[in-house]
Amino acid sequence: AASEVASYVRVNTQRYLPIFKRSADTNKKVGWNWASFFFTYVWLFFRKCYREGLVAILFTLLATVMQTPWLASFYAYMQANGLTVEALMAQTAEATQHATALLTSIPPFAWLMYLLGSLVILLVSVIFGLYGDYFYRKRVSTRLTQIKEDERFADKASAIAAAGGCNVFSAAAIMYAMNLASNLILTFFLG
Repeated sequence: AASEVASYVRVNTQRYLPIFKRSADTNKKVGWNWASFFFTYVWLFFRKCYREGLVAILFTLLATVMQTPWLASFYAYMQANGLTVEALMAQTAEATQHATALLTSIPPFAWLMYLLGSLVILLVSVIFGLYGDYFYRKRVSTRLTQIKEDERFADKASAIAAAGGCNVFSAAAIMYAMNLASNLILTFFLG
């Protein structure tokens, strides 16, 4: 029932109720969700789609590892030439020469890995942008069915309300954890 879905979703129901109904009526899986596109794993954890969030995280971390050869070459050039990013960004002839030398000093394999890593990140964002609402609808539907079938919950409406909503803490925690993980990966590979 729509009232149960609204009770579970709680935040932004005016957006999700029509999308869920249309998706269920037409069996349509593809749509578009800007929040899921831009903030993929954060949005998934916020909406309690933890399994899908972990998949997005794994691919994001894989992409980070793929991009480290390029970053290693970048930092090696910067250190060898005593440069800072600010000096490289200056509007001077010397900065232009360094930027050109830097870009040509990075090996083709590092460029390939950087571009493939960027492509992985883009694909993850697009896939979850397209299917985010579908994954969320599946999560809501699964949880509602579990609660309705669980005899431990005498008051189903209260159980649905308690299980639903959004998890701001997990979204914030996963942002912090991913920042930490990315920094650890970069530290490990870049020294």
